[in-house]
Amino acid sequence: EDEDEEDEEEEIHAVRGEAAASSASALAPPLQRSAEVGEIAASRLSAAQAAITEALGLPQELLECLARWEREQAAAEGQWRLKQSRMYLEFEERKRRLQEQQMGQRKKLRESCDAA
Repeated sequence: EDEDEEDEEEEIHAVRGEAAASSASALAPPLQRSAEVGEIAASRLSAAQAAITEALGLPQELLECLARWEREQAAAEGQWRLKQSRMYLEFEERKRRLQEQQMGQRKKLRESCDAA
């Protein structure tokens, strides 16, 4: 437990040191710093997830099944988003055409009223 606490303290100091170094670096663009922080967070999250998965002792077959399901879900979500985008664009196009049609009708009505 003492070693774990020491490891956590070292990790906290390392994070603080990285944060101080990144904030002190005025030359690096903000997006680059954000990407670096994101990479650090992602690697730590990945390591934590791996440790938790190992501690649970789940069968490899189940883990592979979950990974496959997650990939399938991500693909299905991508297809759904694409379909929604297409439907939205089609709706906007129909709306634009209807507005043009209405403008044409109003123009004709105005011209016929002016002629009368």
